[in-house]
Amino acid sequence: MTNLSDHRCVACEGVDLFEFYQLTHLPADTGSLASTKQEAVESLSGELRLAFCRTCGFVHNVAFNPDLVRYSLGYDASLCHSPGLAIAMNDSVHALVNDHQLEGRSILEIGCGQAHLLRSICQHASVKAVGIDPTTLEAELQIGTSQLRLIRSSLQESHRELIGDLIICVSVIEDIAEPLSFLQMLRSMIGDRKTSLHFELFDGFGAIDAGSVWSPHYEQCNYFSESTICHLFRRAGFNIVRSGRVPSCSSYLYVDAEPSEPQLPGVVDLKEQILAAERFESETRKQIHHWSSQLHQFSSDHKRVFLWGSGGKAISFLSLVPGSDSIEAVVDVNPNRQGLYIPKSGHLVISPEELRSERPDVIIISNPAYQSEIELELLRQGIECLVVAA
Repeated sequence: MTNLSDHRCVACEGVDLFEFYQLTHLPADTGSLASTKQEAVESLSGELRLAFCRTCGFVHNVAFNPDLVRYSLGYDASLCHSPGLAIAMNDSVHALVNDHQLEGRSILEIGCGQAHLLRSICQHASVKAVGIDPTTLEAELQIGTSQLRLIRSSLQESHRELIGDLIICVSVIEDIAEPLSFLQMLRSMIGDRKTSLHFELFDGFGAIDAGSVWSPHYEQCNYFSESTICHLFRRAGFNIVRSGRVPSCSSYLYVDAEPSEPQLPGVVDLKEQILAAERFESETRKQIHHWSSQLHQFSSDHKRVFLWGSGGKAISFLSLVPGSDSIEAVVDVNPNRQGLYIPKSGHLVISPEELRSERPDVIIISNPAYQSEIELELLRQGIECLVVAA
């Protein structure tokens, strides 16, 4: 544990931080895979230095350099190809339409990707929707009685005219280098309008507390808890209408907010959170040793091992565990990632259908949240092998 005197908290601007976890040469991209193995091996890497703020409890990577992450065409971190998350998104759409009474309203989604969420909303309510994202394809679409406009850009102050009745932002604020400045800019852009906000984000500190050691990856620079995300919104000039866990996806948090005046939170008791941060590094070392030994044993037994999942957790696993080069390939249900290569490790991503002809002995699941649906897919493919969750 190292006290930091030359950094400030990007959530509360406090200066009482300590560093509790460090990784070097971590792949910078999780959403952009490489078209060749050589390109993958030579891809950019960055440093991860997680720091805990003793003032507000926020955790972020003080070594994060946003210039290393490529948000461009071809970027695809969408989870909608997961059957479970497709159901969860459908539930979220119904909740958004009903809770925010979206019929006849105008919506802006920040970081819309390929607009899977907006397209679904347009099918369930008559809305005027705009999605903005540096990785999207520009388009103007008519979906039923709804209008959808997609703009390829990051959010700028010049986009203030796009703000309407509701702003949606899902799995974006975790990756923004200056989250307080971002929300303050958004508050300024809203001005006197009665715009509502709905944000969803990964429970990053919950993962740290639970010892989910493959969760930290370079692209995700912020690790929020419900408390720290609510403090951030209040400090930026928003009132919290409601917050909690996303009902259909317990590893994600949500915040519904409305414009207000900036509020400074009071003193927070952070003893338990500090202990969780302090034990994370030792838990990581333990898991790395366990999986390195396990892979060595599989290799000695001439087992054909595959890793399921090509997202942040999988990339962290492949980067951190010695012996991961013995893994044959990575499996993913997202067709836009199949046939591409994992950054730094150079593993090829294949489809579940291709896995069938590979006759695997062992499948390691990089994210245990998907274990039940993966086992169902293996059954559908007629694949019998050992399945273990990392």
